[in-house]
Order: sequence, then C-alpha cells, then structure tokens
Amino acid sequence: MRKLLIIITVLLLMVGCSKEQETSVDNLIEVEADLTIGFESYPSSLAQSFLLKNILENKGYIVSLKNISDQNKYEAIEQKKIDVAFGCWLPDINMLDLIQYEDSVETLGINYASSEIRLYAPFYSHISDVTELNFYRKNLDRTIYVLESNNDYLYNMIDTWLETKEIDYTLQTLTVNELDQKIKEYAEENKWFVFAGWSPHYLLGKYNLRPLTGKTFIFPQQNHTIINKNYDNEEIRRVIKDFYLEPWEMNELLLILTENEVRKYNKEIENWIRRSPNLQNRIR
Repeated sequence: MRKLLIIITVLLLMVGCSKEQETSVDNLIEVEADLTIGFESYPSSLAQSFLLKNILENKGYIVSLKNISDQNKYEAIEQKKIDVAFGCWLPDINMLDLIQYEDSVETLGINYASSEIRLYAPFYSHISDVTELNFYRKNLDRTIYVLESNNDYLYNMIDTWLETKEIDYTLQTLTVNELDQKIKEYAEENKWFVFAGWSPHYLLGKYNLRPLTGKTFIFPQQNHTIINKNYDNEEIRRVIKDFYLEPWEMNELLLILTENEVRKYNKEIENWIRRSPNLQNRIR
C-alpha cells in the first residue's frame, strides 16, 4: 500500500499543474465524429489529445474531444461515450481497471515512457553530473532550487538523498512561475544554477537545460493508450498504436499549451507538426 501511495503521489507531480498553470477547457466543442478522444484537464493529457486530433484530421477524419476529468475513463469507453483515452498507468496503478473492464477496453501500448524526477542545470554551466555538486558548490551558491510539489514530496525526496550522499546544499522551494523567472534572470547573466524538477514539464522545452547524470528518480509507471475493443476503424487504430512522444517532444507541446489560449491550440500544434519530421515519420 505504501508503494502505491508513493507512486500515485509522483504521478500527480508528473501530470498535474499548479493553479498558476491551469488551462481552461470549458469551451471545447464535441461533434459527431469518426473518433472521440476522452481527455483530462491536466497538461500532458491535453497535449496528447490535441496532437492526436490534429494528426487524424490531417488524414481527413472528423475527431471530437470530450472532457472526462470527472468521469471513469474506462467506464466511458465501455459505454461508448468516448473511443480512446490516455493516462492508463501500468504496470501498477491502473492494472485493476483494465482487468475490471477487460471485455470492452484494451491497451494499444505505451505513448510516453520517460516520466522522471531529476536535477537540471543550464548547458552554459560546466556541471553535468551529480558527483560534481560539491566541487561546484561556490559556483552554485550552495543552493538547489526545488519545483513546488504536492505535500513537499519533491523537496523531501531531494533532501533525503542529499543527506544520504553527504552533499552540503541548501534547498529552496519555488513555485513554477518563480522558478521560470529565476531561470530567465540567471540565463541572462550566464549564472549557474541547479534545480530539482520532473519531466515532462514545459520549462524543459522553454530553456536550454541538461539533466545531471548520475542520479535519476525514475517514475516506475508507463503511460498507455486505451481504446474500445470493438472500435473497428483499422487505419485509426494503426495511427493510435504508432502514437508515441519522445520526452523533448512532450516538453515542447507543454510549452505550447502554457503560452497559448485554448482556441489557438489546434493552429499552434499544426505548426509544430510541420516542424517535427521525426513524428511525421513515425505516424504515416
């Protein structure tokens, strides 16, 4: 039970957002469609849903988006209120859901596999590995910034690890907006910094940052796509099965959501697809 509680806490870090980041989805329109995507209002679900919608519309299909934030996505698929959804976390969190709805719901595989917690530094700094933290302590003002998280989970994780490794640093928690501003100011001065955060996150798409090697707090769950077993459009099924995002791609999409209003998502994501030949090669 303790393991599951820890997993769920980290999941909330990965997919959730602070009130400062919340995205309005009240005005999204549902239409009769070839495919209905159920989305939840956290950023990565929105990013994936709008991207898949755009890809399929470019192939001539009509795609509807339906907000299922307050619903059981598995039940919604079983009742054919939606056809497909993201955010089935395996092997632990949602396995019982898949078993419960196994007659009507199946997974089409992993759509994003690299959620993780790490320490990050700017590329213009020399630090690249956690073993160098003590050596570069003066360059970093003996401070590690920590992205604010639910119940100080991230702060406590990093604090415990530093103590175990006898790395002498002060931790300072910042909200996402405060950290964004701090990174911007430091980058303008080429000043070194290190912060603890998670991927995917829009900050990793906005700034030229490197993850420090030597320590990764791997999130042990993978995000799977689920679909109604009886959904019978084979081309759409193939596209969804091939739908997969690399970490840097997810970070760029999250940045698009952060910097634009809902009504501009489709256009901005369409432009992003044109700039992404790797994605186009994966999904033909």
